[in-house]
Amino acid sequence: MSYVRVTRACLPVLRRTEGAAIVNNASDLARQPEAMPIDYAASKAAVLAMTKGLARAEGPHIRVNAVAPGPIWTPFWTKPGGFADTLAEVHGREPMAAVEYEMSQRGLPLARLGTAEEVGKVVVFLASGAAAFVTGAVWGVDGGSIRSLI
Repeated sequence: MSYVRVTRACLPVLRRTEGAAIVNNASDLARQPEAMPIDYAASKAAVLAMTKGLARAEGPHIRVNAVAPGPIWTPFWTKPGGFADTLAEVHGREPMAAVEYEMSQRGLPLARLGTAEEVGKVVVFLASGAAAFVTGAVWGVDGGSIRSLI
């Protein structure tokens, strides 16, 4: 698993670095898996387990957190033949309207996809000194897709 290999390679330097932080990229599917893609959801759940364990193992020298994005505008959605085009065919709407409709049908409170910039802002916060007392946390950047308390 690449997360483990990269982290192991970086730990010696991070342990010597004041204010060191690791921010892993997981997914809302790690906390609320769907039938498809189950392999992706399982791998992202492993990232969350690693994040929690590493936060305990490396504190107080390294803070370790994760972001768990929900549906985000990426090439998966936007490329020709991507998921937006698939939803357009299914719902008989233009791609953007089909995505918005799908998100509202799924009960996504914000009824839209997020952006990479929105995820990036949370990553920057978690890596910064402003999050100096945050470790072992999973921050959802998911438009409200996760409804559970834990």
